[in-house]
Amino acid sequence: MFGDGLSKRGALLEQSYAYESDRRLLEQGRAESQREAEIQAIRDASQITDQQVLTELIDCGVRAESMHLLTLVPLVHVAWANGHIEQQERLAILQAAEEEGIPCDSPSFALLEGWLHKRPERLLLKTWKDYVAAIRLFVSPASYVALQVTTVSRAWKVAEAAGGILGFHKVSRAEEAAIQELNLAFYQ
Repeated sequence: MFGDGLSKRGALLEQSYAYESDRRLLEQGRAESQREAEIQAIRDASQITDQQVLTELIDCGVRAESMHLLTLVPLVHVAWANGHIEQQERLAILQAAEEEGIPCDSPSFALLEGWLHKRPERLLLKTWKDYVAAIRLFVSPASYVALQVTTVSRAWKVAEAAGGILGFHKVSRAEEAAIQELNLAFYQ
């Protein structure tokens, strides 16, 4: 009798283990399916086909519905150049987000807010650079130059937003270097 009860418990444990293993495999399959769907959505939204760039976008938190946020990455990069974001820089970035049509209650805005509160990983800028390189393949040279000019001028506005001391040194060396890095990304 004791052996029979032990056999039943053993069988229940085996079933429980099999159920848990199956459940984990199903969850893993769902997660992989969801990731592939997200990659496909970004591919459709951006026309980028490079799998590495698409994966980097996903890893940075960018989704198809937040692709337009990539235009704000350079602004965030410049604002963080001194190691912190000044209130005026933050307001300039939020104004740019408003001009982009990003609603305050959207996931895109929440992602941007996260970038403004905690400095993003360097991977975000690398991904933006890869994105710029990929865009070059899909737009006319004139459009590409217009994107460069717009990006760099918007970055200057954010850098100048903090003001400086008595109107002097409006843009720090770190911010100038960050803007130069953005500008060079268009030539790589």
